[in-house]
Amino acid sequence: MNRKDDQPGKTSSLRRRERARPKKQRAEDKSSLPAGRSGKTADGPERIIHELEARQSELTRQNEELRQIWAETEAALARYADLFEFAPVGYFTLNPDGRIVEANLMGARMLQVNRSSLLNQPFSRYVAHESKGLIRSYVQDVIQSREKRICELQARRSDGSTFFVSAESMGVWDQKDRLLKFLIVIVDISERKRMEEELRRSEKRYRHIVEDHASFICRHRGDGTITFVNEAICELMGKAKEEIQGSSLYDYIPIEDHPVVREAIASLSKECPDSRQLHRVALPNGRIVWHEWISRMVFNPRGQFVEYQAAGRDITEIQKAQEALREAKENLERRVRQRTKALAKVNEDLVKREQELEEESRRLQDANTALKILLHHREEDRRNLEESVLTNVRKLVLPHLETLLRSRLSPVQSNLVNIIETNLKDLVSPFLRTLMGHYANLTPREIDVVHLAREGKTAKEIAEILNSSVRSIEFHKANIRTKLGLKNRKVNLRSHLLSLKP
Repeated sequence: MNRKDDQPGKTSSLRRRERARPKKQRAEDKSSLPAGRSGKTADGPERIIHELEARQSELTRQNEELRQIWAETEAALARYADLFEFAPVGYFTLNPDGRIVEANLMGARMLQVNRSSLLNQPFSRYVAHESKGLIRSYVQDVIQSREKRICELQARRSDGSTFFVSAESMGVWDQKDRLLKFLIVIVDISERKRMEEELRRSEKRYRHIVEDHASFICRHRGDGTITFVNEAICELMGKAKEEIQGSSLYDYIPIEDHPVVREAIASLSKECPDSRQLHRVALPNGRIVWHEWISRMVFNPRGQFVEYQAAGRDITEIQKAQEALREAKENLERRVRQRTKALAKVNEDLVKREQELEEESRRLQDANTALKILLHHREEDRRNLEESVLTNVRKLVLPHLETLLRSRLSPVQSNLVNIIETNLKDLVSPFLRTLMGHYANLTPREIDVVHLAREGKTAKEIAEILNSSVRSIEFHKANIRTKLGLKNRKVNLRSHLLSLKP
C-alpha cells in the first residue's frame, strides 16, 4: 500500500467501532461460519479462513476510507499552496544559518530573481549595504526576544537597485529549544517611503516660503501697546494705522493664545534677543487665522531697551497642509498597521496549517505501518493453514488411500474412493491454485501426476495408483517438465514442485 493511502488513528477507531456493534449482529456473523455434520460451528481451518476473509473485507473498507481522507488532505495542501504562492507579499523561510530554504513567487519577483536561484542563498545577500548592520541586530533581537519583530530596511535586487521593505520575522524552535528556522514576511513600502519623502520636501518648501516672505511688521511696548504697523496689517484688519496704533496687540489674539505670546516676549533678553512663536489671530470678520511671528528686542544707540519689533506672516494654509499631512500620515500608518496585522494573521494560519499537515502526515505513516503488519500476518496465517492442511492430508489420508487402491474394490468401494479423491483435490486446492497460476496449460491427468510426484511417488507407483502404464506416466512426466521449463535441465521434478509455495 502506498504511504499516501494511510490515515492515522483510523485503525484503532475502526476496532472500537467493531467492538461497539450489537451482540446480536456479531452472533449472526458467527452463525454464518461453516458447520460440521453435527451442526455445531466449525473450529478448524474453515473458521480461520472465514475470519481472515472477514478481516480482509474490513481492511478493504478501511483502505477506501483512508484513500478518501488522503484526497481531502491533498485538496487542503493545494489550497495552502495557492495561498502561499499568490500572496501579495514575499514569504521566505531561512535555516538557522540564514540561508533561504523556501520562497514564494512574490518574494522572488520582488528581488527579480528566479525562485530556484534563491534556494540555499544567504538572505543577507539581498539586503542593501546600508542595512547590513540593521539586519544583524534585527535577527539577534528576534532570537533573544522569541517574539515577532518588525523593521524597515533596504533590500537589494539582482540588478543592484535597492528598495524599502517592511520585514516581519519570527523564529521556530523545537521541543529541545533548538532553532529550526526563521519565517520572514516582507512588504514593499517603496511607495510609502516616496510619499513620506515628498511630504518632507513639501514641508521644507513651505517652511522656506514662510521664512522668506514675512508680510506683517509691527512694534509694541512691553505691555503690548502697538506703536507701529505696516500697510499689510492695515489691509488684513481693514483699519487705518491710527485705529490700530495705540491699541493692544492682545485685542487681536484669542485669549487662549495669550500665554504663548506673553511667554515668547518674556523669554527675550540681550543674550537671547529674538524668539519665534505661532499663534492664532482673530480678524474683524470673525475669521481665525494662524500667524508665525518673529519678535526681537530693539535697543537705542546707548544699548537701552526701547520696544519690541515683530515680523509675521499668515501660515494658515501651511497649518492646514501640515494638519492634512499629519492626518494622511496617521491614516497611512493605520493602514500599514492593519495590513501588517492581517499579514501576521495569514502567516500564523500558514504556520498552524503546516504544523497540522505535518501531524497528519505522521499519523498517516503510523496507520500505514499498522496496516502493513496486519496484511503480513494474514498472509503468514494463510500459508501456515495451507501447509497444515497439506501435511494432514499427506500423513493421515494418503496412506489409507494407497492401501485401498492396491486392494480389490467393489463398485461401491470404488465410488467411495472416487469421493475421497475429489475431496482430497479440494483440500490441496491452494497448491493446485498456485500451480495453475504459474502453469495454466497442464491437463487434468498431468495435474494428477504432479500431485503424486510431489508426494515422492515413483513412476511405477503412480502408474498403479492411476491404473496406467509406467510408459504413459513417463510420457506425462516429460510433458510436465517441458511445460514447467525443466526440459534439458538437471532439476529434480519433485524438488521443483515442492518449491512452488502457495
